[in-house]
Amino acid sequence: MEAFAEAPLFHRAPRAAASACWLYLGHLGGGYLPCDSVELRLFVEMGATLVVLAQSSAKVFRGGSGSEPTRLRTVAEVAPGGTLVLLPDPVVPFANACIAQECILHTSAESSVFAWDPFTAGRVARGERWAFRSFTSRTKLVEAGRVVHHDALVLDGDDGPIHRRTGAGTTQPEAFGSLLVSGPRFAALASALVAQGGELGSESRFSCAYSAACDSRVVGRLATLQAGALSGELRKRVGAAGLFELLGGDPFASKVLDGSGAFSA
Repeated sequence: MEAFAEAPLFHRAPRAAASACWLYLGHLGGGYLPCDSVELRLFVEMGATLVVLAQSSAKVFRGGSGSEPTRLRTVAEVAPGGTLVLLPDPVVPFANACIAQECILHTSAESSVFAWDPFTAGRVARGERWAFRSFTSRTKLVEAGRVVHHDALVLDGDDGPIHRRTGAGTTQPEAFGSLLVSGPRFAALASALVAQGGELGSESRFSCAYSAACDSRVVGRLATLQAGALSGELRKRVGAAGLFELLGGDPFASKVLDGSGAFSA
């Protein structure tokens, strides 16, 4: 005998921009449970620009010993001349949660993608810092049928205490984000991000670094001491690099961005 419930994703497009379609995703539950499996498929046609955002952070509830992980998967196809921007809010794993997420982007040499992959240490206000069982995240960029970028992060409690592998100096960050920028439309943006270079914030509040795979493809890493500061730090960097002009507005403007403290690297 089996019992299950379906709480499908829903979308809203409350803002019309001449240069892009902004799509906000949500779901009917307060978060994701163990054994949940969610797959989002996106198709961006030639010359179109799609910006995918979230209503709030993706909360992943705790699981019991031996329970199946929560699986979150995004598969996108971006036609030549199409542009896809993925700007989700962070994944927040509760204590003992187990998450496996994957993002696969099928593109061409004329497609452009901007993919942001953030997550936090957990419910830090409740003292849950790096208390989840495992977190796996994979991002794959497939260009004309060939894998040109494959980024994987695995944090598994079976390999030892997770917090020992996420610390930086004497102070541990509470949020991390990976950024992939690729394609002709983002070539100037990629150059501007690389020109910013890696840096350690004032009072060691954040740390970031970029690496360029080619003239129009950049991978970035960002970490902040406080979880609430992560989106704000990203906003400053991509805003200064010209992303908002391409999108016809600031997608972070309606969100509360806060957080301060000291990050030691």
